Amino acid sequence: MKVKRRKKRKSGKFLQPHFKDWLKAGLIAFVVIILFRFFVFDLVSFSDSSMEGSLLPGDIVVVKKYNYGTRLPLRILPQSWTNLFFSTDTLPPVSQLPYLRLPGNRKIQYDDLIFFNTPAFHQIPIDKRNTRVKRIVALPGDTISISNSIIQINGKPKNNPKSIKFNYWVDTRRDVIDDNFLKTYNINEISKAKGRNRFLFSLSPEMADSIRKVSGILSVQRSNQELVSPHDNPFGRKAENWTADEFGPVIAPQKGMTVYFDSLNHDLFFQMILYHERKKIHVINDTVFINGNPANYYTFKMNYFFVMGDNRHNTSDSRTWGLVPESHIIGRVSWVFLSFDKNKGLLGQLRRYRIFKKIE
Repeated sequence: MKVKRRKKRKSGKFLQPHFKDWLKAGLIAFVVIILFRFFVFDLVSFSDSSMEGSLLPGDIVVVKKYNYGTRLPLRILPQSWTNLFFSTDTLPPVSQLPYLRLPGNRKIQYDDLIFFNTPAFHQIPIDKRNTRVKRIVALPGDTISISNSIIQINGKPKNNPKSIKFNYWVDTRRDVIDDNFLKTYNINEISKAKGRNRFLFSLSPEMADSIRKVSGILSVQRSNQELVSPHDNPFGRKAENWTADEFGPVIAPQKGMTVYFDSLNHDLFFQMILYHERKKIHVINDTVFINGNPANYYTFKMNYFFVMGDNRHNTSDSRTWGLVPESHIIGRVSWVFLSFDKNKGLLGQLRRYRIFKKIE
C-alpha cells in the first residue's frame, strides 16, 4: 500500500520585497531627520512675551545649530535620576561629558538672537535645563552697565533695537480701555492699578509717544522697576540694589581672561566659577579659596555672554540669573517658520504675515 506523502507547503516570505524596501527607506529617512535636527537645525515653539516685538507667543522659529558649530552631546545617560546623587555643595564625579562643539560658519555677534539652556546650579545637566531665546547684548571681554535704561558697552552707549519695549503707566479719563485701542497699538498684555484709572502697558518708546497724543489719555510714564533679583543675586552683595534700569557694571569673562580678586569683586565671579567653571570655591574673611588653595586670581576656561529680552521689563535674562556660558548655547534663531495666535479661534489662529519672516 502506497503511503501518501504530504506536500510541503511553500513557505512564504515574512516580508515582501517591496515592503522591505519601504521599511528600509522609512528607517533611513527617520535617522536622517534625527541627525539633521541634531546637527543642522531645529524647530522651536516660542510661548512667552519676553521678546515681544521680535517674537510673538505662538511663533515657531528655526534654530540654526551649525552657525556657531553644533554642540556635541553632553551626557551618556539622559535619565534625570542621575541628578539625585549631586548637590550644590560638592561637585559630581561624572555628571556630563566634556563640552565640545563642531566648527561653525560664523561667530556670535551683537544683537544675535540665540537659543540656549538657562544657566542654573551645576548638579542639573546642561541639556536638561530650561531653554530660552534672548538677544546678545555683550560679548566676552565686554563690560556692561545700564543707566536710566540705556545700555553702555565698555563705556559707550549702545543703540537699542527697534523692537525694544518697556512698561509704562498710562492714566486715562475712563475706567475701561477700548478693545479697538488695544488692537490699534497691538497691545497684548495689560494690568490695572487698584482704585484708579491707571493701566500698565508694555510699549516701545515710539508707541508711548503716539499714545500720549490720544484723546482721553492723561499721562504716559515709564515704570520704575523693582530689584532684578532680590533673592540669590548671581552677582553677589554689590548687586543687591541694582534694578532693571540701573545695573552694573559687570564684566563678561573671555576665555583666557584673568581676573584678580579683591573684597569688592569676588562676588561677581563666584557663581560663574562654581557652577560653570566647575571649581570648588569658597570665601573666608574676603580670602578666596579655589579647590582648597588660597587664590588671588582666576583664569576663565570659557567665554560668557550677557543676554537680554527685548521686552525689557517683562523678561528674565542675564540681569536675573547671570551670564550665559558658551557651553549653554544651542544655536541661532534666524527666522519664523509658522506662527499661531492662541487668543483667536481655530480658523483665525495662523498669522499668515509671519510665515517665513526673517528676524532682525
